[in-house]
Amino acid sequence: MSLPYSMFAEIYDKTMALDYLPWANYIKEAYLAEKRKKPGSFLDLGCGTGGLTRIFPAKNKVGMDKSPQMLEIAQKNDPETEYILADITNFQLNRKFDLIISTHDTLNYIIDPDSAELLFSNIYDHLHPNGLFFGDIASEYNILKNFDKKILEEDQDGLHLVWENNYDRLEGILTSKLRFYKNGILAGEETHLQRYYAMAEIEKMLAKSGLQLLATGSDYYSWEEEANSSLVTFMAKKI
Repeated sequence: MSLPYSMFAEIYDKTMALDYLPWANYIKEAYLAEKRKKPGSFLDLGCGTGGLTRIFPAKNKVGMDKSPQMLEIAQKNDPETEYILADITNFQLNRKFDLIISTHDTLNYIIDPDSAELLFSNIYDHLHPNGLFFGDIASEYNILKNFDKKILEEDQDGLHLVWENNYDRLEGILTSKLRFYKNGILAGEETHLQRYYAMAEIEKMLAKSGLQLLATGSDYYSWEEEANSSLVTFMAKKI
């Protein structure tokens, strides 16, 4: 059994096929609306292969992830950005940032709420005074509609991926089992666990860490939270 995002890293970008430009613009416009200027320094927690990091308009950028395979791709595609291998819930960089982000349901991968609180405290410590944090979380609507009891299959670069998903609604845990086949032979397996967090839980954890929730939105196109959104977006401020 491989660690999450080890074999998956090889085909992640093609499988996800995400256009990060609207995401970058959405975050940038929200930052500008609050601060009236662009961020000079930027930290992307759970940056993965760096798709969003490398296009975000900031002078001093840092990406962080705990998957060496994902970071290898990020650094290859974006050699000018600093990428750091670390656990985003427990890191110390001895510097502060204007803007910190954590996107594409990275926060859902933090299964233990105590670890999520530690992450938000760490974010607080690494923000400049009045600095901003932008995040998103996968909605329960998204989990139930697109993943629970579903088997997804994908073929990319000689790998056949079988992605089996089951959601424990009582525990709020989504278990995704990924199996990778080459020429019909099992080449590797990964198990991904994600926790559903209601926005009310996130707001309490932010406040406990000294971060004030400013706004919530939906799917990188609206700053109104909608019941059928897949990703709930939010912006918080260090106070």
